[in-house]
Amino acid sequence: FRAYVLADGSVVDPKVDGWFVSDDIGEVTGRTVRIRGRKGDFVKIGGESVDLNRLDAIINNVRGDADAAILAVPDARLGHVIHLASTSDPEPIVAAFNAKVAPFERVRAAHRVGAIPRSSLGKVLRAELSKILE
Repeated sequence: FRAYVLADGSVVDPKVDGWFVSDDIGEVTGRTVRIRGRKGDFVKIGGESVDLNRLDAIINNVRGDADAAILAVPDARLGHVIHLASTSDPEPIVAAFNAKVAPFERVRAAHRVGAIPRSSLGKVLRAELSKILE
């Protein structure tokens, strides 16, 4: 593609040295490119790369009828740690989640909240959730 046309009608070429740079993360194997996710969906915990989308899928399988979400919170020692927010008692969800993830991915703190902020498509709005947990 050549450019973006913005709402005000201006045209912006987002390429850098002829290349479109995105926040997508992928891998190339031979002639195959596989997109793994977005840069913002990965965090480092104790030097390990953690896919937050994978953790979202696990929490969605163990949360039952409660609304719950995970959030990567900055940590001085580990880089990030995982927190859980839930609209009901978080302890059973934490236990079920922790049983399915690697030790470095386990929930370090749980919070009960009135609601989990979500987009119109149901995606967790992590920035808004982070503000709620402050």
